[in-house]
Amino acid sequence: SDVALVKPIDSTTSYLCGLTNDEALSIWIKNVASQSINAGEVINVWYQLNNNTPVAESLTLSSPLNAGDSIQYTFNQHVDLSALTTYLFRYWIRYAPDYNTSNDSVLHTVVHYVLTVNISGGDTVCVDPIFLPYTLTLQGSPYPYDSYHWSNETGTLTGSNSMFDAPAFGWYYVTVTNGSCTATDSIFVCNQVGVPPVSYQNIMVYPTPATVQLNVVASSLPQGNYTINLTTVDGRTITTLSYANISEIKTVIPTAHLPQGVYFLTISNNEHSWKFKVIR
Repeated sequence: SDVALVKPIDSTTSYLCGLTNDEALSIWIKNVASQSINAGEVINVWYQLNNNTPVAESLTLSSPLNAGDSIQYTFNQHVDLSALTTYLFRYWIRYAPDYNTSNDSVLHTVVHYVLTVNISGGDTVCVDPIFLPYTLTLQGSPYPYDSYHWSNETGTLTGSNSMFDAPAFGWYYVTVTNGSCTATDSIFVCNQVGVPPVSYQNIMVYPTPATVQLNVVASSLPQGNYTINLTTVDGRTITTLSYANISEIKTVIPTAHLPQGVYFLTISNNEHSWKFKVIR
């Protein structure tokens, strides 16, 4: 006889959310020999969570386990997986007539986490109408996404890719999934030209064309960390400047060495971003 522990798959990791303090554990055992195993036979099963004391139980076959068939066993003793952390499980089985014990144990990692998603630009991004449609992108995530669902406020515009072209000003939403986990974020795309200047958005980018240098002056900003990015129209970064814990910016970006053409300057913090068209 030869029985094998086939699920969970050895040395794999499961990323799960919404776990509780009363989770059931299941394994799948397969008869990989050419002969059936009779009903009434007993297979001993164990699991160990992290370095805790192993839990021992037994599976008594209620019917023959034919060659190539599998059976699921759910442990009677449940586990507490409510903490957001990583859990290491070891499962193993023993069946007296089993002549091959190399397939009788597995290691499986469970990561209990909260799925998050963040649209680049913060809660609001103000752009000139010339940038419409404005491409919305997502910040990097430590966990992969299985699916994307973008929509505008009325749900009349939707998308299913990692990026979304917002054709007009307004609210946009994205919902992502990873397995059974979901996360949602939103952003308001506003008209930079149509918004009256207010003190915390007192940003000046001049001159245009900027044949020698580009002056960037901002005052009365909310205290925080800011980044200035000057890019080409195809997204290639020319200059990146970072500022920590400031409320005003006054800087000069040399432009004499740049080829003539159109560039984009973006000023952003954790919540907002402002984008300007620059002519060289």
